[in-house]
Amino acid sequence: MSTLIYTEMDVRADDVEQHLTSVDRTSAVRVIVPVRPLTTDEEKFVAVEFDDNDAVERDVRFARWRLDAVMDALRSAGHTDVDGQTSADSAVDTIEHAVEDGNVDHVVVITGPTGVAGWIQMDLPHRIERHVDRPVTHVELDRAHA
Repeated sequence: MSTLIYTEMDVRADDVEQHLTSVDRTSAVRVIVPVRPLTTDEEKFVAVEFDDNDAVERDVRFARWRLDAVMDALRSAGHTDVDGQTSADSAVDTIEHAVEDGNVDHVVVITGPTGVAGWIQMDLPHRIERHVDRPVTHVELDRAHA
């Protein structure tokens, strides 16, 4: 069994323990983090962490940083087979390709609270469910992105 996690949220080890109980620690987990324009709070963080004036490069570096942090959180929570990637494609296209290319049994979409996360308003989990023939679990984390 393998699980695909798509998130633009920071995921910590306690989030894994609390919200991702359906993800078997012995199964393969692939994490995908979108490359997207940064929020104001993320911009402030990036200004301190990354010495880069190119906005696109900052977006890419931040997505990679978030990806590493999410994979570290999964490993800290006991998951041993974890890999990941960033993607600049739409969420639906990215997940659809990942399901087509790999052995994905379950998709987890992690968002911010309804009304806060722009893409949840576009009904992302249900749109993904219509495009892939896999169960989709939606997890809402009730805090800021960064």
